[in-house]
Amino acid sequence: MVLFSCYVIGGGIMNRSAWIKPMWLILVLSFFFCGCHFNVKDVSDIPSDFYIAVIRTTEQKQSTVISFYDKDLKCVGTKKLSYGMVGSTWKHPICNDNHLYVNAAGLGGEKNLGICLDMDLNTGNINELKHGLVGPADCVETDNYIFVCNNLNYKSHIVRCEKETGDIKEFTENVSTIDTLYCYDEKLIAFATDYQGITKSYIYIMDYELDVIRTIDISQFGINVENVCLYQEKLLFSLALDSSQNHIRKVGILSLDDYTIDSIELTECQPLDLQVHNDTLYVSDFSHDANGKIEVYDLKAKKSKVFQLEHTVNCFYLNNECLYTASDKTLYEYSINQEMLELKKKTEIDTSKEKDVHYYVSGIFFKASIN
Repeated sequence: MVLFSCYVIGGGIMNRSAWIKPMWLILVLSFFFCGCHFNVKDVSDIPSDFYIAVIRTTEQKQSTVISFYDKDLKCVGTKKLSYGMVGSTWKHPICNDNHLYVNAAGLGGEKNLGICLDMDLNTGNINELKHGLVGPADCVETDNYIFVCNNLNYKSHIVRCEKETGDIKEFTENVSTIDTLYCYDEKLIAFATDYQGITKSYIYIMDYELDVIRTIDISQFGINVENVCLYQEKLLFSLALDSSQNHIRKVGILSLDDYTIDSIELTECQPLDLQVHNDTLYVSDFSHDANGKIEVYDLKAKKSKVFQLEHTVNCFYLNNECLYTASDKTLYEYSINQEMLELKKKTEIDTSKEKDVHYYVSGIFFKASIN
């Protein structure tokens, strides 16, 4: 948007008078040096009484729909955004201090967006934080920065974007993928897998200047880390494959005190998403058919129970003693405890009626999270 405006204004000025060419040059250079700074867009007010929201996006056009629901799962508003491929089926959007942070990949090629959206959940204003990465895999945020990763041609990249100034800094590593990021105690934790030669899997412990402090080889435990969660100074992470790319049912454990590694063996779930509540680990299974499942693991007693669901489940979300997940058409709310997973409510998602355009669920977030 800014670049287009600069060229249009610059072109018009140059045709009228050559003496103000320096002004055109200043405008263009100002954009070039603005790094990943943002444009502000008003998408109108967000419903003040919303409790939960569902993001639906498409790869066919620059379009995303956010539907807002109250605690009874009644739709109280819908907002349309002019960005394609916002969020991810496999990752959680970030909601912090009444701001939503989520990647907007765009449609590829010249239509690639390479931005992270920062939406104010009070006003609806959007800041476009431009990191420039094609096909971003994950993003995390701190008070001052967002960090975004991607993978391209067997090289992996992490970009740090400063929220206030828009300055960017990049880290590049010759590994096939860096798919998952997490921030803790002024450290950036990145999970990588390298498929070149013997398949290897690593954890990079980095400072916020993107300098690697420590590299941990976790290949013996597994590869392909999709999601992580924090539990008592430990970072739990999903492991769905071993280094020979066979399916496994394992959750890795990274001690954030001494960086040692341990693991948990699950009984049924090949883990995709995982979260902890009241010393209980909840894990979703990579759904290979229409029915998903949740494995509930007691971290104290080291026992698990599996709940079969009557719909697919990828990412899920815990809030106010309930578990939420969504298929392409339905939002579900389950009450949770170690003995049962009971369906309390469900509602049909306000689906798009656009002909030949498929929207899919790419994230859920809450106005306020209380786990």
